[in-house]
Amino acid sequence: MENKNKETVNQTNKVVVESKYRKDLHRSFYLIHMFRRSLSIYFIFLLAAFVIYMAVKQTIATPTETKTIISVWVLSFATVMITPMIMFFRISSATKREAEARKDTVEILEITKDKILRKINNESKLTLGWYNVDTIYETEEAFFIYINDDQGLVVAKDGIVKGDSELLRKLAMNNLKPNKKGKVPFKKIYKD
Repeated sequence: MENKNKETVNQTNKVVVESKYRKDLHRSFYLIHMFRRSLSIYFIFLLAAFVIYMAVKQTIATPTETKTIISVWVLSFATVMITPMIMFFRISSATKREAEARKDTVEILEITKDKILRKINNESKLTLGWYNVDTIYETEEAFFIYINDDQGLVVAKDGIVKGDSELLRKLAMNNLKPNKKGKVPFKKIYKD
């Protein structure tokens, strides 16, 4: 009798998610990575500011050399505009590649207090402990579970078939290892 009660408690503390690949959610995953988790975007902003500073400085220093001024400003424009376009193109091509690879496969995630189990079409399996999870970001549409700097799982809220978002949030808050500051690395990045 006592084992049945434990099994019932374990079954009720389980979130099951079934979903197909969604390009929009994976694009959000990469954007969060780019703007919240990666330092390279700040380097790019710093580089753009430096190039604009140099263009302004060159324009003030040699106002009569039109060719030099035009070439410096063209370089500045190219740096400021093309670099972010390349980054967004990389995100777009990565999501397109993943969409082609995943096609109509169904991903099943089972999330409990002990582990996170991922199955794709009941073939490939991945089992993670909560100690493997680096950070979780919650948006209005999904949870993004980062395993390391650039890998993670996308949990679509509308794909939850057992349990709910509140239970998943509770499991994360109770089972994620605290960071160096003692805080649980769970971030809600939308307003209710």
